[in-house]
This record gives sequence, C-alpha cells and structure tokens, in this order.
Amino acid sequence: MSEFKFACPVCGQHITVDSRASGSQLDCPTCFRKLVVPPPPVSTDSKWIVTTSEVGKTEPASTPSRSHSSSPQLAVRIALAIVLVIVVIVLAVRFIF
Repeated sequence: MSEFKFACPVCGQHITVDSRASGSQLDCPTCFRKLVVPPPPVSTDSKWIVTTSEVGKTEPASTPSRSHSSSPQLAVRIALAIVLVIVVIVLAVRFIF
C-alpha cells in the first residue's frame, strides 16, 4: 500500500490517500467539495504535495489565472491616473502663464 498526499484546490486541506485511489472521487473532509484523486507523484519524496481539481472542472483551482474582477479595478486606476495627469497639466499651465 503506497500513500501520497494531495491538496484540496478549494481550501488547501492536505489529504492522504492510497495510490490505488487515483482517478476516483472523494469529498474533502474540510470543505466537503467533491474532488478527483490525482495520479500519485512520480517522485517518492514525501515533501511534495500534489494538486487536484474539483469534479467537473478541467484544471486545479490553484492554477493562476486572470480574474475578471481585476478589470474594474484596473479601469479605476487608469481613470485616476488620467485625472492626476490632467490636474498636473492644469496646475503647470496656471503657474507658467
């Protein structure tokens, strides 16, 4: 019986499973999300924690991706930068003339 650990992509809980469980589904004991047990790591070094994905999702949630929620924040920052540039130009024109 060979065991390995993987991390829940939702809450980060480390879960230990038997390597024969690879490909099966289980519920995370912390957040109760249904997960797919990943294949065991190639390395037998126990310091590696494998990531997995939720059932029905194609990639692990921990994979970095661009969030759509950052777009409004970016728009606000750009708008503030434009306003700041306009204020600086207006003040410069007033002091020059």
